[in-house]
Amino acid sequence: AFAAVNQSLIAPNAINSSQIVDLTIANLDIGIEIINTSQILNLTILNGDIGIEQINTSQILNETILGGDILDGTILSADLGADSVNASEIIGVSRLVFGMCSGDIPAIIGGSVNSTAGPGNIPRANCTISGVSEGDPIIITSVTALPQNLSIVAANISAGGNLTLLFASRAIGASAYFDDLSNWTVSYIAFLNATG
Repeated sequence: AFAAVNQSLIAPNAINSSQIVDLTIANLDIGIEIINTSQILNLTILNGDIGIEQINTSQILNETILGGDILDGTILSADLGADSVNASEIIGVSRLVFGMCSGDIPAIIGGSVNSTAGPGNIPRANCTISGVSEGDPIIITSVTALPQNLSIVAANISAGGNLTLLFASRAIGASAYFDDLSNWTVSYIAFLNATG
């Protein structure tokens, strides 16, 4: 029978990789924290070598994940923190402002239109958005329900950052007149493309 060989019989550095048969070292043969990055060749760790949920933020250095490391369509809205995306993260956009705004519905005669910036409607009908400039493109979505015969047909940002809405009234029968109705509330996204 062969005699057992223990550590005291092996000279330091006498055993190297040429004396070890492939796939013969198991987890139990490796001490805790013995292997670090200096023992691992670049690009030799594959997905199959990593257990489920073994990598978390504590293993990832800041600013080490780039766009090329992320598969398209794999980041969802739940993965983004509140207000973490702004104009600097969107290609072609140099300014991005979003929020909610409210004002009064202006007086409108049936079958006609009226703007919140029309005569007699300032300042009660308008609201002001900070961080925007006159003429910035804006997208709005009505939050409050409008009377069924009213609709918002246009929106723009005028001087001073005022959000101006154009309301249209559909005539019912001979006419319909709307005055001092409930407030309107819209959510908005105002932006400016990178070329101005």
